[in-house]
Amino acid sequence: MINLVAVFYESGKGQSFDATMVKGAATVAEAAAKAGVRRLIHVSALGADANHSSDSTRCKALGEDATLRAFPKATIVRPGLLVGAEDTFFNRFSALPAVPLISGGKTRFQPVYVGDVADAISAIAADDQTAGRVYDIVGPGVYSFRALIDLMQSVTGSKAPQVHLPWGVAELIALASSTGAGGAAHHHRPDQALADGQRRRWQPARAGGAGRRPNADRDGAAVLPGALSQRRAIRGSLKALTARPLRSAGSPTRR
Repeated sequence: MINLVAVFYESGKGQSFDATMVKGAATVAEAAAKAGVRRLIHVSALGADANHSSDSTRCKALGEDATLRAFPKATIVRPGLLVGAEDTFFNRFSALPAVPLISGGKTRFQPVYVGDVADAISAIAADDQTAGRVYDIVGPGVYSFRALIDLMQSVTGSKAPQVHLPWGVAELIALASSTGAGGAAHHHRPDQALADGQRRRWQPARAGGAGRRPNADRDGAAVLPGALSQRRAIRGSLKALTARPLRSAGSPTRR
């Protein structure tokens, strides 16, 4: 069983960080243990910290703890910043009229391609030696937030200005709204961006099981241009499809 449930923003009591990422995680783990599930993989996030000021970051860590209390042999997976055609990070910032640079955009990230994370989770599920362990899944490259935004804008051709925003102001916006600045504050959690050198990092080149081709340890930033191009193609196809007039099943085709 793989638990991927999480929310980026809270929306009422039923979709709060605590309800989904702590109590929800506990419910999944308890049900898995009761049903005799052999393996449980709980997908958390890089930088999860029970003492963090961010409710989201704190609840990620509390969700890990709740999972392990109910299912001690669960494997915890902590991906870094995900890059893909429909990722939250680059899709959000590429659509903003102005990009907030919190504290100068100096926060560092280790972006990772979402396909590599999926492959790693599959390999972890197939390897019983990974039970009860915690893995960081990150790409090999380290980039500042500003460098990632510069790359994104060079790919999309965006001319949106980059606006410097003090950390305190961004936190207030994050508490009050789901705007771009609020999203930026969630992504700029201090020390969130880099893998913990004291914790086990998933090494796909050494961890492929028998009969498996080991995953490529791809740099998330390197696949960004392709991911953004794929997103534009998907959105363009959907736009064309929805703009096409609909014909009822029983109506004749005019020639």
